[in-house]
Amino acid sequence: MKVLVTGATGLIGRQVTGRLRQAGFDMRIASRRPERLQAAGEVFALPGADAPDDAFLALMREVSHVVHCAALNNDRNASDY
Repeated sequence: MKVLVTGATGLIGRQVTGRLRQAGFDMRIASRRPERLQAAGEVFALPGADAPDDAFLALMREVSHVVHCAALNNDRNASDY
């Protein structure tokens, strides 16, 4: 079973990935800032909203569950994303 986690650099996402790792789950992580992540499974850049369907299909290959934690934080500058 492979779990895709989005938003793994955020407050909740970090907790989720830690718990999944402790429980022994195989993870794939998608992040807007993959360089911020330590190797915690497969790490991919999260495709943008305008990415082709194939980018999202590739991200989901062999994934059985998704935990979506990605969100924009309103108190940050949008250029940070």
